[in-house]
Amino acid sequence: MRTAILIHGHFLPLPIWENVMWGNPKKGLWGVISKGIALAEREHADFIFWCSGIPAQGGRDISPNVLEFAMARGEELLECESMAGLDIPKLVQKSLLDETVLNTREEIARAAVEFKKRDIERVFLVSPPKHIFRAHREALKHQASGHLNGVEICAVASDINFPNTTAADVAIIEPPHRADLPLWQTHKYARAVLDLLQQKNTAVSEAFLKEWGVLLGKYYVDVSWLPRK
Repeated sequence: MRTAILIHGHFLPLPIWENVMWGNPKKGLWGVISKGIALAEREHADFIFWCSGIPAQGGRDISPNVLEFAMARGEELLECESMAGLDIPKLVQKSLLDETVLNTREEIARAAVEFKKRDIERVFLVSPPKHIFRAHREALKHQASGHLNGVEICAVASDINFPNTTAADVAIIEPPHRADLPLWQTHKYARAVLDLLQQKNTAVSEAFLKEWGVLLGKYYVDVSWLPRK
């Protein structure tokens, strides 16, 4: 089965980026890059699609070139028992780096084009625990729109999350399907809220969240609307 690995990029300040993306494999803490490489070895991947973060934003480095970083640090993985046979030049030969994508949806769409060119039959998405849900959703959504036909899509979480977040912080609201529960269309409300917030109008978002917080307070639910520091 022709297999590909999609290593998701993330836009983070450099010290955080290195921890999230590389981790500490010698101690069993695999970041996105190191986990992706280990997965490529274990599954005998035919192709690796690398997504790099924005190299600079306002003159400040955000995310290095992920493939160059992997090449520079790859030999460290040879010290891990499971990676003793790692061939870094061979890894590079079957890799493609995309430095233009700006979000998860674009990553999936660009990668899908390359997968089709190479007759990929199975894909492993690799991302941190709190983000892997969204990556998987975007891939399945893209597949449902007529792409990635016949491709098995697998999601694999790395071992290290973004600071101050866990998988438990992720809210998943499915359309109702259980006959023994009220069929409230809560997912439509959630979708509408996300659409509003994604307009990136700070004044509108702040006003809405404040009012929503007041409404929740009437039902004895206390939620902070303030952005995370």
